[in-house]
Amino acid sequence: MNASNASNTDVKDEEQQEQTFAALKYNDFRVIIADDQHTFASLMRTILQSLGFSSITVALNGDDALKICSHSKFDIYLFDYSFNSGISGLELVKKLRTEHLAPCMSLMFIITGDPSRSKVLCAVEHEPDDYIIKPFSQQQFAERIKKAITKKIAWSEPHKLNK
Repeated sequence: MNASNASNTDVKDEEQQEQTFAALKYNDFRVIIADDQHTFASLMRTILQSLGFSSITVALNGDDALKICSHSKFDIYLFDYSFNSGISGLELVKKLRTEHLAPCMSLMFIITGDPSRSKVLCAVEHEPDDYIIKPFSQQQFAERIKKAITKKIAWSEPHKLNK
């Protein structure tokens, strides 16, 4: 394959991903937010609603989030890095994945206001789909969600062919 054909293939792949993404409707996604700062959780709900998400559940600590997640499945999990008490957002990600309490195609985000290297490296070990540092704009958040969804879709396509 020459460079021109490779470039055309890349453009077609990107176009196909965009078409797939465009076919998705955010209101079909189920989202859970777990943050012990009520103001931030409310702000996240508002941002998600403005982006078109409609099925949004809020938990104000990790223990409540775990209880909710043990009975309900979500497509997107937005967890604070740590809470004032109980299980942390990192522990939630690990537990939901290892105990298969979250669908394998779900997205898990860790959100924190602490950009320190140690926190980032610790979060990366738990393998969230993304790590978002506060503060961020609605546009930045929307781009991160879109990128994570597109990446997950692209990752799943080859696996569908092998089934």
